[in-house]
Amino acid sequence: MSGNPEHINWFRGTDITAVPFIWLDEELGGEGLGEYYMTDGGALVINSASLHHEGIYTIVVYISGVQYEATTEVQVTITPEPPCPSISACPSSCEECHLEVNNTGEILCSVAGFRPKADLAWEVFNQPGVSTNINQPEYKKNKDDDTWNASVTITYDVDICDGSVVFNCSLFNAIGSQRTTRSVRLQANGACTPTSQGGGPLVIVLTIAVLSIVILSILFILWRFCCRTPSRRMRNEDGHQDRDVPLESRSSDSMGSRPKARKVGTRQLISSLSEHYKKFLYVKPLPWGEAVEITNLYTSCDCEIRYENGGTATATSEDLFNEKFLSDNKRVLIVADLGFGKTTFAQHTMARWLSLKDGSIFVHVPLKDVGENTELSDIIRNMLPPSSLISCLDIEDILSKNKCHILLDGLNELGMSEVKQDDKQSTNDTVACNDRLMEKCTDDIETGKKENRSRLTVNSLLQNDIPSDSFQDIRLWVTSRELDEGKNPIALPFAGVTFSGFNDAQVKEYITKTCQYYSGLRGSQAVDVHESDQLITRDLEQVRNEATGLCTPGDTDIESVKEDGIERLVKKSLDMNEIVQDFVHTPLLLSMVIHIITLKISQPDGPTKDVNVYKLTTIVRMIITCLECRYFLKIGRKSEQNEITAVESALGRAAFKQKMGVDVMAREEWDTLVGKQQVNIALAIGLLRQSKDIGKSTAQFTKLVSASYTGIQFYHQYFQEYLAAQHAPSDKRENKEFEQFLKACNDGKTLRYFQFMTSSNHERVEEVMKRLYESEKMWNNLIDCMFEDENITRVKRLIEKISKKVGKFAQNAMINVVNLDRQHHQVALHYFCDLCREFNVTIHSMTFREDCSITFMGSCSLPSLNRLVFYDMDITEEGFIKIMEAISKQIDPPKMIQFVKCATPDTFSDSSKERILGATKTTSRTIEVSKGKGDRSGRDAFSITNWAKLNLENLEWQREWFPTGE
Repeated sequence: MSGNPEHINWFRGTDITAVPFIWLDEELGGEGLGEYYMTDGGALVINSASLHHEGIYTIVVYISGVQYEATTEVQVTITPEPPCPSISACPSSCEECHLEVNNTGEILCSVAGFRPKADLAWEVFNQPGVSTNINQPEYKKNKDDDTWNASVTITYDVDICDGSVVFNCSLFNAIGSQRTTRSVRLQANGACTPTSQGGGPLVIVLTIAVLSIVILSILFILWRFCCRTPSRRMRNEDGHQDRDVPLESRSSDSMGSRPKARKVGTRQLISSLSEHYKKFLYVKPLPWGEAVEITNLYTSCDCEIRYENGGTATATSEDLFNEKFLSDNKRVLIVADLGFGKTTFAQHTMARWLSLKDGSIFVHVPLKDVGENTELSDIIRNMLPPSSLISCLDIEDILSKNKCHILLDGLNELGMSEVKQDDKQSTNDTVACNDRLMEKCTDDIETGKKENRSRLTVNSLLQNDIPSDSFQDIRLWVTSRELDEGKNPIALPFAGVTFSGFNDAQVKEYITKTCQYYSGLRGSQAVDVHESDQLITRDLEQVRNEATGLCTPGDTDIESVKEDGIERLVKKSLDMNEIVQDFVHTPLLLSMVIHIITLKISQPDGPTKDVNVYKLTTIVRMIITCLECRYFLKIGRKSEQNEITAVESALGRAAFKQKMGVDVMAREEWDTLVGKQQVNIALAIGLLRQSKDIGKSTAQFTKLVSASYTGIQFYHQYFQEYLAAQHAPSDKRENKEFEQFLKACNDGKTLRYFQFMTSSNHERVEEVMKRLYESEKMWNNLIDCMFEDENITRVKRLIEKISKKVGKFAQNAMINVVNLDRQHHQVALHYFCDLCREFNVTIHSMTFREDCSITFMGSCSLPSLNRLVFYDMDITEEGFIKIMEAISKQIDPPKMIQFVKCATPDTFSDSSKERILGATKTTSRTIEVSKGKGDRSGRDAFSITNWAKLNLENLEWQREWFPTGE
C-alpha cells in the first residue's frame, strides 16, 4: 500500500458501514475528537484509556480510490497491587518469602484487582519429604471496576528437618506477560523429630501403618464388589436377571414406599440438577451485552390453548402453571415462531422449579444436543458432576418413583448440534454414555440385560411409548417452532399451546422491568427530572447535527417526559418509532430494541451511544446480528462467520434476481435457488421461516398444496431487501436489472433497497445518489437515502455537488413532503435541512400536507426557500399563528408562503392579529402570504378569481390577486 491517503476512517467494531467515530479528510472530524486523536499517518491515539475503550477497532484508508482496511483489538489491562501474588503471613512485596513452620499447615495465595481474568495456581516441584493438597482456586468479579480477585490454598505435610522446600504461587497469562510469581520457602522451626540413620522404631511404625492402609483398601474393594446393590441385578431361580434391587432391600410394590437410602439418592439428584440449571438462568437481550438473570426480566405472553377434547381458550403463558391445567394436561406441545419466547419460557420454568422445592424432578432437555434414541437417564447423568456416584440405573429408579416434569426444548432442532450423538451408537445394545461416564454406565449394563430394563428415550417420550408400569407420574412439555404436521413428530394425545406475543399491558410490564434493571445498575437511582431534560435536549441536537441519537417530537413532549423519567421516555420512543412498530409483534426483536433505547438513555456513553434507532438500516442490521448470535450460541460454535456470510450472500443474490419479490415457495424451489445447506442454516438462524401461506401464482399454489408442508419465505420483507442491497451486480443481466431499479424507484421496496445500499459500502452508492437527484426524486427518496448513509464524507460531497455543479437543479427543486407523521421522516428532513443551510443550497419550493408539519416547523430551521406551500390542510387561527411565529424564527425565511386548497381563517381576532403582526415584524425580509383554491396542476388554477393576498399591515385578505412569479 503506497501513496498518500485521501480519507482515513476509524470504526468501533468490524462494521465499516457504521459512522466512523473519527476521520481524517482535509482535517480531523468526528464525534470522537477529544476522547481520541489521529496522527497524520492515521495512527489512533486514545487520550485517556478506560474500560469502555476495550474492543475491536477497524481502520479504512482510501488511496487513489482504492479501499484498504485493517482490524486491531484493544484490551484494557489492570495490574494488581502489588503486581505479584500475595502470600499469607508474608510481607507485601514480590521477593521470596521465608517462613518457619511445623510439619503441617496451610498457606493462602491471593491476588486482588487484576484484569483480564487469569489463572492462579500453586506450583510444587518434586521435592523429597513433601506431601501437598491444593484446593480449587476461587474467583470473584468486582462489578464496580470489572476486575477480578482470586485466591487458592495449599495444605502441606512436609519433613524438612534437614533443609527447606519452596512453593511458587503464579498468576498466569496476565498483564501481557506469561506469568508473575511469588515464592515461599518453608524452613523447620526445630519442632520436628529427625529419623534415625538405621531405621529404628519410626521405620517400623511407618511400615505397620502402610500395611494397615493396604489391607483396609483391599477389604473396602471386596465389600464394594460384593455388596453394591444399586448397580447389580439379582438372579432368580430360573437363572434370569431380575429388575434393579434397591439400595437396601427390594420393595414388592414398584411404586410403594421408598427405602431410606433411595431418598438420599433422590435428594442428591435434585441437588445436582439444581446446580446444573442455575448456570442457564440468564438471558442476553443484546448480543454484545451482559447476561441478565431471567427473574429480572421475564414477562408472560399471550397464548392460545387447544385442549385434547378440541376445546380452545385464550390465556397467558403463566396460566400453564395453573394447578388445574397441570393436572388435566400431562402432555403439552408449545409452538411459537422464532423469537416468541420459547427459550425464555423454558428458563422461567427452570426458575419456578428451583423456587418450589416440592421434591419433584425437573428435566430440561435441549433437543439440539441429542438424538431420537438417546436415553433420558444418560442425558441426566451427563448433567451431573463427574464425581457423582449416581448411575444411569439409579436415575431410572428415581424417575420411576417420583413426580417428573420433562421439558423437551426445541423439537424443530432435534439433533441440530454438531456435538450430537452418533446414530450408530444410539441404536446399539448399549446406553449412549459420555466418555467420562462410560465406566459407570457400562458397569450398569454388564450386570443386566437391556431388554429387561424400561428404556425411556427421547423418541419414546414423543411417541407416548412410556412403560406405564414403571413410570406412572411423568408430565411432558415439548417446545418447537411450527412443525410439519404431516410427519407426526409428537403422538396424540396432547394439548396444543401457541404463543402469540405480547399485548400492550405486557409490553409496558417488560419496559418497566427493563428500566428497573438498568436503574439498579446505575446505583438504584432512576433518571431524575433535570437529567432527563438535559438528555432529551442533547440527543435532539445530536440528531439534527450528526444524524445519530434519539429524537423527540418537540418541547411539549419534553416537558411531559419530565414527570415520568426513563420509563416514560422509553415508551414514547417506541410509540413514535414506526420502524420499530414493524417488529413489535415479535417479543425477541421488541425486547432487543427496548434494551437498546433504555441503555442509550440510562448509559449515554455506553455501548449503544452510536446506535440510531430511527435509521431503518440500523434496526434491520441489529436484528439480523442478534439472530445470528443466537444461532452461534445454540450450536455451540463461534468460528463459522464465513458460513453465515455465504448464506447471506446466497439469499441476497436470490432476492436481487427476483427483484425483491421472492414470495412463499416450496422447499424444492428454495433448494434450487439458494442451496439446501444454505436454506437449512437460514431457517435455523431465522432469516427464512416456514409459512402456511400459499404463493400468488397458480404454479406455486399447486406445488405448495401437494407438498408435505406449506412453504418457505423470508422472515420479513425488510430482510429480503437488506440482503439484496448487499449484493453487487456482477454481469450484464444483473446490471440491466439494476438500471431498472434506478428508473423506477417509486415503490416502497425499491426505495428501501436504495436506503440499505447507501448505508453500506456498495460500489454503486454514489451512482444511486446522483441518479436520484438528477431525476428530481428528492422526497422522500434522496433525502431518506442521505439520512441512511453513514458515510458522512460522501453525504457532504453530494450536497456540495448539488450546491455547486447542479445549481440549476437546486433552484428548480420542488420537495413534496408526505408522511411527515412518521418520526424517522422528520429526523431525515431535519438532517437534510441542516446540510442545505451548511452548504447554502436554495430549494425552489417545499410543500407540506399534514397537520404535524406545523409543529415540525417550530423545531426545524428550514433551508433557503423561494416558496413554502401548505396543501389541502385545515388551518385554524391558532395554527396560522404558529406558522407565522415559526417563520419569524427562521434564519432565512421563505420569500412566499402559499396556502393551496386550504381552509384558512377569513378574519382574525384582535389578540391573534397582535401575535401575527408581532411575528412578521421580527422577520428578516418581507414575506408574501397568499391563499388559493387551485392547485399546481395547471396555469388555470392560478386565475385571478381563485387567489387572495394577505395584507401584512391590517391582516385582511385582498381578493382577485395573482401570485408573484406564477
